[in-house]
Amino acid sequence: MAIQQMKGAMAALFNSEQHLLALPEQVVAVRRLCVNPNSDLYDVEETVLKDPAFSGYLLKLANSALYGTGKQTCHQVADAIRRIGIHAVGELAMIYAAKQLHDARCLDTNIAQRMRLNWQQSWSLGQVATELYWQHRHREPAKCRRLDASDILTAAVMSGVGSLAVLTAADQVITRSANDAGEDEASLPALSQDTIEDMLTLSNKYLQLTLQRWGMQDAYAQALVKPPIEDGEFHFTHYLWAAKLSTSPTSELGQCERTKSALKLHGVLAA
Repeated sequence: MAIQQMKGAMAALFNSEQHLLALPEQVVAVRRLCVNPNSDLYDVEETVLKDPAFSGYLLKLANSALYGTGKQTCHQVADAIRRIGIHAVGELAMIYAAKQLHDARCLDTNIAQRMRLNWQQSWSLGQVATELYWQHRHREPAKCRRLDASDILTAAVMSGVGSLAVLTAADQVITRSANDAGEDEASLPALSQDTIEDMLTLSNKYLQLTLQRWGMQDAYAQALVKPPIEDGEFHFTHYLWAAKLSTSPTSELGQCERTKSALKLHGVLAA
């Protein structure tokens, strides 16, 4: 299938009523409770326990270096939620959902490989951004707005959702073409890496559409897509952009000097 045909078929999928990247219902329920000011710890615990895998994920995080350094081991989900915080649990539910979507089985082998790489890059970006936050907080505590590490990690993972949406749509198009043609998986030629990279130029467009479908504010997607400016309001995604600059010395971010200037102004990057 030619690249333009592929892009056209993908656009048709996105324009339809189908939610290509529907969040797991349990994750939606957890997040809804976590953003509800009337919910308490036990409401959240009851819903989390309905998903044993997510329960285990929270326990693992609560006992990790991110939240559990120098503290007693959490054995109960309620203790994990108490340590992490209800707000952070809502953010971590999104990260957990994104990981599940990245792990979905793909028909095309190169798309599957790019899915794994996309997750690794997003998670690594979040770790670098979190480290930059702690450095900034240590260097200029009076100027550093207090943030939860989960906000920064979530922003990094969500920044990769546009690419995830493109890859998922492309694999669905391939699967439908194979079904229509009656071909089996073994006889299908894989997409080339160049073709995949070409399709990923659509990631920013589909990032905003996907996050909108997930009920996240438009401003959130805009902050993930557009570099901060000098007079812009301070946002936790400043650390995300600083991480992108740190991990890509020959950055293709566009507005690179303007981005650096804004980050220096906010003290995220040393002047």
